[in-house]
Amino acid sequence: MKAITSGALLHLTIKNKSIIIPDYLTLVLNSKIVQMQAERDSNGAIIKHWKPDDIKKVVVPVVSREIQEKIAAQVAESFRLRRESEKFLSRAKKAVEIAIEESEDAAKKFLAV
Repeated sequence: MKAITSGALLHLTIKNKSIIIPDYLTLVLNSKIVQMQAERDSNGAIIKHWKPDDIKKVVVPVVSREIQEKIAAQVAESFRLRRESEKFLSRAKKAVEIAIEESEDAAKKFLAV
């Protein structure tokens, strides 16, 4: 995506993608372990601001490529299932609306399509 971001955002670039897979790194950086490192480094500040020097010190566990690929595949599957469940929920809500406004039979027909 081409976008202009705030100066408050830090752009990270993976120098060697043969060592770490981007999806795996994303998962690690959003993990509770990294959140705890950020909290530790924010020194109890109300507005948490992580300095670039602190970010450089983040401990990222690098596991084998095979394990990273499995984790990345599971993350991708999780997102796919989430999108699918959101579609099902949306259809179910619409079916309930149809059942209330029209009839139960109309809602069943809507779901059958």
